[in-house]
Amino acid sequence: MEGHIPTVGAHDTAAGAKPSAKHHPTAIERSLGGMLAATVAPNFPKGLMRGALRALRSAGYSHVEHLHGVPEKDIVRLHGIGDKAMALLRAALAERGLAMRGD
Repeated sequence: MEGHIPTVGAHDTAAGAKPSAKHHPTAIERSLGGMLAATVAPNFPKGLMRGALRALRSAGYSHVEHLHGVPEKDIVRLHGIGDKAMALLRAALAERGLAMRGD
């Protein structure tokens, strides 16, 4: 076809072309993502990072109050729970007059 100009759409790729690289979040995005976890999880203390929230939820805890009487060692073993998360959880429980078991 004379005068025809081919257009390239999003679905057109060159043979053997690699898909675009996976997006890696910037430090600001990672920081905001962690802070936004509190807005996504109002049943847990503000400042708790998403990894800790995922760990708690996958272990069956959907509210901080559910941790009352649970042995601390069981929570610390969860992947994503570190010193900061434990401090936040202890403080949130203490505000409610509750606590994890320390044995």
